[in-house]
Amino acid sequence: MSTRFPGVFATLTVIMLIAPGCAASPELAPPPPPTSEAAEPVETPTPTPPPFVPDCYNIISDQTEETLSAEGFILIEEYENKLRVEQRVEALFFDNGGVDCLWGIAGGGDSLVAFGYSEITPADAVQAQDRLAAIGYTRTDEGGDIVLSTDPATDVMGVGDVFVFSDGQWYHSTTREAIAELRDNVDSQETPE
Repeated sequence: MSTRFPGVFATLTVIMLIAPGCAASPELAPPPPPTSEAAEPVETPTPTPPPFVPDCYNIISDQTEETLSAEGFILIEEYENKLRVEQRVEALFFDNGGVDCLWGIAGGGDSLVAFGYSEITPADAVQAQDRLAAIGYTRTDEGGDIVLSTDPATDVMGVGDVFVFSDGQWYHSTTREAIAELRDNVDSQETPE
């Protein structure tokens, strides 16, 4: 019996000597603190401005609106319906997402001024130009624009009426100066600063 124990004691002694070497030593340095990584900047998307939706007020300047009001002009609300009933070419402004607005003297009178704008497809532009030419409008090509206007010789009321077609857009008013103002105002609305 004595021969079996000395081997067991020898094995236990070896295990006891090795075991403390495997245990974690309290003298070891603690792990380094986690390094803070620089946060990547989060890109915030640039808000896109809402699309320009033409109406009777935003296609003209505030100054024009004030002048009309000061001179007694009011917006004639039923004008779109009149255009559609009479099947006039100006109804295409509304069909293409735009407007054609008529301002007249409150209480009646012959003084009228129109302001119209919309985008227009090439097919609708040709149709509108043909319809205007058929009722006596004179066509001229000016740079990249096609202009149809009443002939001063046949303009009984002397009011004037001008349509300008330009690169997928068209405009309507009584004078070329008013068309130029419409274009400037619409351009500033479509591309806000």
